[in-house]
Amino acid sequence: MEILNKYIYDPQLDLLGKGGFATVYKAYDKVLEMPVALKFFHPQDQSNKYTIINEIKRAIILAHPNIVKYYGVETLVNRNFHGQEEEVQIGVMEFVQEGQMKTFMSQNPLTTEQLKKLLIDILEGLRYLHSEGIIHRDIKPQNILLGRDKQNRLVAKIADFGISKAADSNQASASILLGTIEYMAPEQFNPERYGINKKISYNVDVWAFGVTAYYLLTGDLLFGSRSGDTSAAQMITKIVSAEGIEERLLKLQEPFKSVLLKCIIPDANKRTSDIEELISILKGQAYQKKHDPFENSASPAPASTLNHFTQSAPAAVSDDHTMEISTPQPASKPPQPAKAKAARKPVQAAADDSTQEINPADLPKAAASTVPDEAPEEKKAGSKKWLIAAVIAVVLGGGGYWAYSNFAAGNKDEKAATEPDMVLSIGSNLVPLQGGSFAMGTNDPKRNLDGPEHTVQVNPFLLNRYEVTQREWNAVMKDNRYKDTTFADFPADSISWEDTQAFITALNKLLEEGTRKGNKYEISRFRLPTDAEWEFACVSGHPAGKEPDLANISWNMNNSGKTTHKVGTKAGDDNALFDMLGNVYEWTSDWYGPYQQASPQQGKVLRGGDYENDVFFVHEKARNAEVVNKRNKNIGFRLAADKSAN
Repeated sequence: MEILNKYIYDPQLDLLGKGGFATVYKAYDKVLEMPVALKFFHPQDQSNKYTIINEIKRAIILAHPNIVKYYGVETLVNRNFHGQEEEVQIGVMEFVQEGQMKTFMSQNPLTTEQLKKLLIDILEGLRYLHSEGIIHRDIKPQNILLGRDKQNRLVAKIADFGISKAADSNQASASILLGTIEYMAPEQFNPERYGINKKISYNVDVWAFGVTAYYLLTGDLLFGSRSGDTSAAQMITKIVSAEGIEERLLKLQEPFKSVLLKCIIPDANKRTSDIEELISILKGQAYQKKHDPFENSASPAPASTLNHFTQSAPAAVSDDHTMEISTPQPASKPPQPAKAKAARKPVQAAADDSTQEINPADLPKAAASTVPDEAPEEKKAGSKKWLIAAVIAVVLGGGGYWAYSNFAAGNKDEKAATEPDMVLSIGSNLVPLQGGSFAMGTNDPKRNLDGPEHTVQVNPFLLNRYEVTQREWNAVMKDNRYKDTTFADFPADSISWEDTQAFITALNKLLEEGTRKGNKYEISRFRLPTDAEWEFACVSGHPAGKEPDLANISWNMNNSGKTTHKVGTKAGDDNALFDMLGNVYEWTSDWYGPYQQASPQQGKVLRGGDYENDVFFVHEKARNAEVVNKRNKNIGFRLAADKSAN
């Protein structure tokens, strides 16, 4: 197809990546006469439209062979699923033909010299961004793309340094902790303890480069992955303690060993900020250490209008388990003050002073010993506390996000230590849905129990991207209901509506306890979604007039093997919600009854169908019901939440 009389592409064959906030296609630019990547930002409010346009304009002036280039921005008029006209912003970007470095390497083994050269490319790209006053804050394998130079040699390019994560200005007041947990530096969780002058500085990217390089060299994640049995809080504990990491780095061959030993240092004051030194080591050149501009200094994190996030182009969507929570961070000083230009307004600004508003709890005992200036009484008090996080903005698979402000909960005993972890783990997967007016129900005569169609107004709300898992149930309820850990990440099943209320009460109690301790949360309570909220989320998750691809997004009688499956293993929808259809039925808060009947009937509404249903019941309009104390194998639930008024 052709758009704007300029770009030619096939929506089916040329899809490069798709997430909750953008879809990326390879296209042919008839004017420039070359392939480009088109990033279609999903429609936002009008104020956000100008943010996207302005930030792309700023990104256009950046140019370096080791960063992905922006060429321009276009605007296209489209229609939403209500039939209303909306403007869609399109970022026109460099097409990087080999895609993600991670994927390329899995299919094309590289020599040591090739890998060394590509790591130097990444460092050169970082050095340029830092000289322009930009801290990337989300360096990871998924954000490194491979292209070719004129001699057909591989070239590494950094993506997501600019507008690749579009923003919602309405959330600008939230202080957010930014990055992908597996690659984040300790100071991103606790800048007061691990930062330079208690702040985040440029060498946060050096840490992430080191973790990324280790993965590219070995195929292993240095601190584990949340796709396994490691929770977010356990991973944070590993990161801030770095226990056993040096021994693993010492097993690497030179020059990689020397480089990574300078990168993976928990205390940012001791970690190198000198990228030129790292490049020299990789090149095998003599290097005379220069003044480190970040020694005992750090850059503040200025206010931002940007914190909606999407994937980079043209890389494919990030792995399902990855919490993408990044935005580049501008700095007050470039890393080479004598030569560099004055720091420009950032390509993508960060949220309001994320290093200033963080209020983390004391670190775990394993990490406390790394802080020599800690007072004895403070060390004693903190030895049994968990650092959860300051703030986490989450994007999974490029989809929606949720920002937690000052999300830290100290615990006075080991028994309580896992509770804030569950608030974090569950809350960090909340996706904001803006709400709006939509056609609920249907006039399909085959679905007379699911009609009639009627207009409903839904207010903004938050919905968890996953069904509640057995692991989450056991951790919150502490009743060991689900004893077989093989199914820890399967949906909690055989759940009655009354069970959901007990779980929600326990989880909300954790929020209340944290609030009393002075922690600030951006949600006021967890709850079940209403019937209307559930349908709105499901309907808005795919294009209007197009039936969902059930084989791709749901577990039903045609593909489930008559059993439930691990949450999130099927593809997500355009809202980055998983298993909305199939797997298990999901409780809502509403009593069941015909839409036109005001008086409630017996039973609460169930939505989404299950693993044993045929496609008639695995449908966005299909409603079922059950009495509130009934526990069936095919019933689970998904959490919604309300935003705090703070």
